Amino acid sequence: MSTTKGLEGVVATTSSVSSIIDGVLTYHGYDIDDLTNYAIFEEVVYLLWNHRLPTEAELVQFKQELATSSAVP
Repeated sequence: MSTTKGLEGVVATTSSVSSIIDGVLTYHGYDIDDLTNYAIFEEVVYLLWNHRLPTEAELVQFKQELATSSAVP
């Protein structure tokens, strides 16, 4: 069995979701450090799905939708 080391054969492309510029990782323009320090899980999920952070009302509704869809019968 043969294995490939490192990133040999991995195709790099542009992404509209994330970028690394000058060593700073961002998701839809938000610094990952800011997201980890100031955003809650649901806000980050909303950002990744909707390409922007939610308003307060959208966050409340989104949290309710997640809770409803994650209920185990």
